Amino acid sequence: MPFAIRTTIVLACLLYAHGMATTSAAAQAHASPLQGQQVILVTGSTSGLGREVALRMGAQGAHVIVHGRDEARGLAVVEQINSGAGSARFYSADFASFDNVRSLAASILRDYDRLDFLVNNAGFGSAPDERWVSEDGHEFRFQVNYLAPFLLTTLLKERIISSTPSRIVNVSSLAQSPIDWEDVMIENNFSGGRAYG
Repeated sequence: MPFAIRTTIVLACLLYAHGMATTSAAAQAHASPLQGQQVILVTGSTSGLGREVALRMGAQGAHVIVHGRDEARGLAVVEQINSGAGSARFYSADFASFDNVRSLAASILRDYDRLDFLVNNAGFGSAPDERWVSEDGHEFRFQVNYLAPFLLTTLLKERIISSTPSRIVNVSSLAQSPIDWEDVMIENNFSGGRAYG
């Protein structure tokens, strides 16, 4: 599916769910949601579809928790949102590390008393065609694209439920391969496309 069509579909779903069918690291520490402002966590929001979702939700007046690995890109998204109708704050976490995911969840639970939307967008594509293993011992793409979002959702679940009406949006791909239950971590016959989908 072309990126523009996928982006349009995801944004339309988020806007429907949302109810509408010069920032530095120090300055952003004070960026917090206003009374009644919806709080939205968009993982992988420093580029691509996640960035677009974060900017659009910020333009609708939401407080956006911007997530990614690159602080400079994250702060640029925060600055753009804070210069408009919304507010934002950046959190860095690498989904190739479960410790990073746990730390991200702990920081969000510490800093926010509500979480209206969780958009699980972060992911890693099919290229390069090389097998990597995460520090936790899992095939890299499997951890980043599936295990880490599951862990984050599980850790934030009670906060999301207590913020009802709330939503969890899982961004996925049409690229799919059946799981080989005899070789879940794809140690044999590896290909990036097979690992991605």
